Amino acid sequence: MTITLDGKTLNVLSFGESIEVAGTQWDAWVNQSYDKKVKVYGIIRKWTLECIEEDISWTNSLVNYFETIAQNGSAVAFTSDEAVREISNTNVYVLAVELGLSGLGDNNIRKFTLNLQEA
Repeated sequence: MTITLDGKTLNVLSFGESIEVAGTQWDAWVNQSYDKKVKVYGIIRKWTLECIEEDISWTNSLVNYFETIAQNGSAVAFTSDEAVREISNTNVYVLAVELGLSGLGDNNIRKFTLNLQEA
């Protein structure tokens, strides 16, 4: 599986996708009975990518790079050739970057999680 984000190839340990419905609900009285009405406007796709990088300086780190992208609020291109769920050049926002270093010692290994949302 090859996953790229803003042209950067990621070493992905796990990949998750969720779909949220964008809509509204309201109470209604229809034909002398209570009813819950729903209007769906669309869906919002979100992804969680758990990644790892090794022997990369902080200056060249993808964690550092995507923290800057998240801070700027810029949309970037997201692509995956995963056979089960191919994603082709979809614009996404980086909502969160989580960095974990515990237990990795002095091996210069960074494990990080990216949370993405379709733009």
